[in-house]
Amino acid sequence: MFVALTVAFALTGWIVQKRTAAISQASLEQEIRTSLQSYESLWKLRVHHLSEVSRIMSSMSDVRAAFMTRDRATIQDTAGQLWSQISEEDATFLVLDPTGGLIASLGGRPEFYIDPGLVTAALLRFPNQVLGYAVRGKRLYYVVLTPVYVAAQHGQELLNILLIAYNIDRGLARGLKNS
Repeated sequence: MFVALTVAFALTGWIVQKRTAAISQASLEQEIRTSLQSYESLWKLRVHHLSEVSRIMSSMSDVRAAFMTRDRATIQDTAGQLWSQISEEDATFLVLDPTGGLIASLGGRPEFYIDPGLVTAALLRFPNQVLGYAVRGKRLYYVVLTPVYVAAQHGQELLNILLIAYNIDRGLARGLKNS
């Protein structure tokens, strides 16, 4: 009888332990799914913000007027004033000519370089924005390329390209976690 009682208690303990472990695992999996959904939502919001900032800047009359001068100092000053008011601290902002040549570099990491293939691929998608990831050295960036067009005699002319590159690093992960 003592053996039967011991076996019953052991079996009950084993069943309770298995059930508790299964409930804990299910709860943890649900928490992870919820956290990932939250991170994904925050990331989508940041991406949307970057593309909207770039789109709005490309349509501003004072930005277009500065770009039409084709004067680097004027473009640098105008874009710099605007970017300083709306910038993301980890974002790099570049103004490129239609061939992808650098006109102005504002904020962010100065080592971000322009891959001619990126600009060539983007030209095929213009007049739409081009969004995606780019690897530069050991860094990963989310990049938004926005064409700036002006009215020309025969339709529209590509005046410049705005490039915003958002550094995806531990700082971003901390920011998402804190949010």
